[in-house]
Formats: sequence, structure tokens, C-alpha cells
Amino acid sequence: MVNNKSRLLVGIILIFIIFIFYYFSLDKFFVIIFLPLVIYDLYESKLLNLNQIYIFMIILSLFLVLHFYFFNYFVIITIITCLSVILSIFLKKFLKTFFIFYIIGFILILINLNQIDRNIIYIVIILSFLNDTMAYIFGNLIKGPLIVPKISPKKTWSGTILSFLITFLTLFFLNYDYIFALFFSSSLFFGDLYFSYIKRKIQIKDFSKILLSHGGILDRVDSISFGLIIYSIHIFL
Repeated sequence: MVNNKSRLLVGIILIFIIFIFYYFSLDKFFVIIFLPLVIYDLYESKLLNLNQIYIFMIILSLFLVLHFYFFNYFVIITIITCLSVILSIFLKKFLKTFFIFYIIGFILILINLNQIDRNIIYIVIILSFLNDTMAYIFGNLIKGPLIVPKISPKKTWSGTILSFLITFLTLFFLNYDYIFALFFSSSLFFGDLYFSYIKRKIQIKDFSKILLSHGGILDRVDSISFGLIIYSIHIFL
């Protein structure tokens, strides 16, 4: 019960901070804070050591320089990011490497979408929070069979289906077409599942404890990252 109250309080604080970022157009400040938190999570989870962090930053900086000063390659980045997910699942020996490339791709997509329309990032974040909250509430109220207990031991069919429907209907009422709403709503579940899969494989519960009961920043952007990829595909198509 205490843990649930702590989780709720941290969640409210996170939403308030995101509102401040949005209302005062602090998008650059958001990125400046977000990047170190991601790197901290990668370090704490032992996905990167200190030397590898430098390499990570060099690769990320190189891609950003290419984008801002030479050409827009984000269609390619989106494809590579999607491939990184597939390869990390089927080539388990290189799981950590492909997951790192996935994180780099996710960061680049986030920055690019923010340039296209800053509202996109906040829409995805709010919908992801809504989806996670509904899945948690309905999953605890209705309970029932689990979907994939070996990967995500608390994810129920009831919570997942009802949260999917709520997210789908929300997008539909916001005048998004039903095909996008279908893929986006599904992506939130698969994003959460993918990050849970990664954590099980590297044998950690959370990427860090920087957000207390919510884990690390990567524990909060799991479904968000897949949602941004679907948004990116939608825009480029």
C-alpha cells in the first residue's frame, strides 16, 4: 500500500514536471535533462561502462551533426531502430549492442519529431501515461490470466485489452485515423514488453532507481519509445 502511494506521488510529480516543460516551451531543457538520465540508466544497469559512454556520446553527436548540417536521414534511422529491436531478440549474443543502438535511434527520433511538431512528444507521453495507468488500474481490479508471465509477471489480459481500447478511442476522438490508432495503441504494449524482455535477459528489475518507485528514466520511456517510432513511420509515410 505504501509502495502504491509512493508510486502515485512520483507519477503525479512527473506529470507536473512534463506540464511545466510543455507550458513554458522548455523543450531544449527537456532534452538536456533527458540525455544524462538515459546515460545514467545505461551505466547503472551495466549496459555501458565509462569508456563505452564516451563512444555512445560520439556516435550520437555524429548523427546529430550529420542531420543538422548535411541531410535528413531519419527514414533510415527509423528503419535501423526497428531492425535493432528484431536483431536484439533473435541474435541474443549481441542483445546489449543492438539495444544500445535502439536507444540511440530512439533519442534521434525524439529530437527529430520535436523539430517537426513539439506537440507530438507530449501527446505520446500523455497517452503512454494514460495507457500504463489504465492497464495498472484494470489489471488490479479485474485481474485474470497473465499474458507473458515469464517476461512481464504482472501484465494481465484484462488490463492490456481495456487500456488498449481507451487509448484507441482517445486517438479516434482526437481525429486520428483508425489504422494509426490501432498501431499506436498496440505499440505501447509491445514497447513495455520489449523493455521487460531486455531487463529479464540482463537480469535486472529496473534500469536504475533515480525515479524511486518508478525505476529509471528508461523504465518510463519503454512504451513511449515504440509510440514515437509509430509516429515517425506515420509521418514519413
